Amino acid sequence: DGYDSTSKARNVQRGFKGLMNEIFLDDLREKTHRGLTGQALKQFWTGGRPYGYRLKPILDASRKDQYGQPARIGSKLEIDPKQAEVVREIYQRFADGQSYRTIAAELNRLAVPSPGSTWNRTTRRCSGWMGSAVRVITRAPIYGGVVRWNANQYVKDPDSGRYSKRARPEAEWVEYRDEALRIVSDGLIERARNRTKTRTSSDERIRSGGKSKYLLSGLLKCGCCNQNYT
Repeated sequence: DGYDSTSKARNVQRGFKGLMNEIFLDDLREKTHRGLTGQALKQFWTGGRPYGYRLKPILDASRKDQYGQPARIGSKLEIDPKQAEVVREIYQRFADGQSYRTIAAELNRLAVPSPGSTWNRTTRRCSGWMGSAVRVITRAPIYGGVVRWNANQYVKDPDSGRYSKRARPEAEWVEYRDEALRIVSDGLIERARNRTKTRTSSDERIRSGGKSKYLLSGLLKCGCCNQNYT
């Protein structure tokens, strides 16, 4: 950028360049999100490859790419039969009362390839099922033929630097039903959802929405005045 750290105007130049870069990133983020919204409204797939499906490129013969081949204008999902059987097995086991970890352990015992192995990962969760992966599958609407996009956003915590997921208003969602993507029946999905509800704690102190600063924050009360310990 032509920045000179020995110049007398370095502080002004550094601040100005930083400001311009921030504006550029905000503008790029907006344009990217707008482009993905357009693809979702056309009912093209805009995310990664969920377990149980494979990506099918959509080509436009009237448009050519740089190699003279039909241009790829988007992607759609189609069911992967082998992985779809695993998804149904996961739902059935969970609805019958097995825990996420128990299901993951059984899949590992049967040497079923995990999502991480099919994504060709080399470091993070590259092999073996985890309870968290089973949990995500049992809660994803896509397996019932419901495609939902823009339901969440990731917000950076200024203190920790980590990103956390936040729900968007339903008015911003792009949602439609495609029965060609259905893997699990409505009855089995309902059984899994009912079990999830019974597993959720009814204690309002735990479900207050805030992040506990200490292990027992909000759980200990004084025996005399019934106030929370601080």
